[in-house]
Amino acid sequence: MKCRVISTLPSEKGLTCCESEILSLLSHGKDIPSIVIILNSTRRSTRKTVEVHVSNVRRKLDLHNMGVILLAAIELGLAPSPCADCRLQEAA
Repeated sequence: MKCRVISTLPSEKGLTCCESEILSLLSHGKDIPSIVIILNSTRRSTRKTVEVHVSNVRRKLDLHNMGVILLAAIELGLAPSPCADCRLQEAA
């Protein structure tokens, strides 16, 4: 299955579906070995393949550390905002 480019990103350099999925998994605290195991359940993935996807995500979105990766995933809707529950509790 070939990955397609997601065109709804606010960047002119979109991520493929594979890269988006890996960005989401990273933002949920998964490390590369865990991601390989998760992706092997749906398609054949190797550590090298996942590392290439992580590198592509970092390059395309200019991300330099895990904190920035988490923020990017939240902004792109690939991870829930940790403050969403706080705002709901404050409003109640």
